[in-house]
Amino acid sequence: MIFVDTNIFYNILYETELTLKAKKVVDLLVEPVISVIVYNELVHVTFRAYARRKYGITSYHEFKKFFIEKGIEAFEEPLKDIHELLEGLDVKILSDHQSVEELREVITKYRLLPTDAQIAITCKYYGIPTIATLDEDFKRIPWLKTIP
Repeated sequence: MIFVDTNIFYNILYETELTLKAKKVVDLLVEPVISVIVYNELVHVTFRAYARRKYGITSYHEFKKFFIEKGIEAFEEPLKDIHELLEGLDVKILSDHQSVEELREVITKYRLLPTDAQIAITCKYYGIPTIATLDEDFKRIPWLKTIP
């Protein structure tokens, strides 16, 4: 089982300087999994990128206002793309492990942002030894091997 970080999917959905690297990582995936927080983050960043590219919306305030006015209907295309990608890779979605004490400890001890700390403790809880990520911060986590 390999946990897949948001940035792998994002760089496949949107052409960036890291897309080739992300595509190579996808070829290494065995039993790919994510958690709800990664799904949440993927939807959010993908919607923001779509709004920026299609509608020229750059600020969070503008994005939120646009979303409230137009609803999910304005984002059907990127949502469909996300689901097709996840289904095509046969990604399983796990519940996040919830522990404020562990979260605080990982944030403090390993200097991770809260979402990354949540991912790390979820991997630990499920016994997932490997994370596919383009984020160097996970290299500080002793119970996780990173790929690439």
